[in-house]
Amino acid sequence: MTTYILSHISACTWNVSHRGLSDADRGRIAGDVDVRSVMCAARAPSYDEASELNWLLGLDGVQDYLVRPGARMYRNSLVRTHVCSSDLPLGSLLPIDLSAQGLEVYVCCPELSYVQVCQLATLRDAIYLGMVACSDFRLEPAARGGVVFRSQECRSTTSQVEIERLLGSLARERGTKRARAALRYVRAHARSPKECALGMLLCLPSSYGGFGLGELSFNERVCVYDGRNGNNEQSYSYRYPDILITPSSGAKRERIVAVDYDPESTHAGYDREISDARRRNELATVGNLTHFTVTSEDILDFDYLETTAERIRGVLGGRVRPALRQGLNSWESRQLLAEARSKRKALWEDLLLRTYEEVTSNVRTA
Repeated sequence: MTTYILSHISACTWNVSHRGLSDADRGRIAGDVDVRSVMCAARAPSYDEASELNWLLGLDGVQDYLVRPGARMYRNSLVRTHVCSSDLPLGSLLPIDLSAQGLEVYVCCPELSYVQVCQLATLRDAIYLGMVACSDFRLEPAARGGVVFRSQECRSTTSQVEIERLLGSLARERGTKRARAALRYVRAHARSPKECALGMLLCLPSSYGGFGLGELSFNERVCVYDGRNGNNEQSYSYRYPDILITPSSGAKRERIVAVDYDPESTHAGYDREISDARRRNELATVGNLTHFTVTSEDILDFDYLETTAERIRGVLGGRVRPALRQGLNSWESRQLLAEARSKRKALWEDLLLRTYEEVTSNVRTA
């Protein structure tokens, strides 16, 4: 059989587009793969072979393939070849069943493919792709918004802990340094690529293009008071705001801000207005929480997002970011603020205004 290995961005996209495996199933399946033998047999496809693979796998456009030094390589508009000279850890490759077509196809596991894309991406883009890899959504082009929520039993395809475990076995391979740096800022359980980008814009340090508002978490449970039931007992339910921000430090550390990204609310009509109002009323029962909603129209307006971020900073009692050593009107301070705004606007343009596919295409061609 002819052997191919999907790697780098193609592997990341494949993993986040398919149902994740349980730890037991993944360990059993990956453990049966003789990684060294597969790597020795792998080669890059020709244009015609790549076209057939794209059709069989439901892929489109250029794809990344992993080969050993000296392996047969093609260079064409559908194939990007990556040479791997190091031994891969056990469990690094997962099989894709195309044996009926006489093909032996593998995909790099989520942890390895993340380290691979860190060879290509900037630190900012590596953070974004790490959040996508550890997310609770699956890419589904046919679904509204292009994503679907993963079931409770089949959440994120990987986690920061699993990526760190692989990094420990890769020593100083290319991409590991950037992956370690990015993981400091990666947060799990986002439910869309837009949530990932919005969370980054609000909470990354200003040096990386964020507003540095505080500690970020996605879809964390918030307890909401529902009054008393028929037995005169206090009743509670739970809500899961898209983004939860708590102060890193400061006098208002007990304050919390919830931000919901709602792409449908702008033009959804009266019923949606009622739903939004009820959600705001429910969260209003949480005494130390302030709730904001960001719509798809808001996403298109950087000035409005900037104003919203500063309102959140005011609620949380945060200081101006970046930190200023001189007065606000000094030349040095104005320069620092202008540079920070430029980086924030670049993050907004490159991540919030673009789809996941556009972001990964830019990483691949950078």
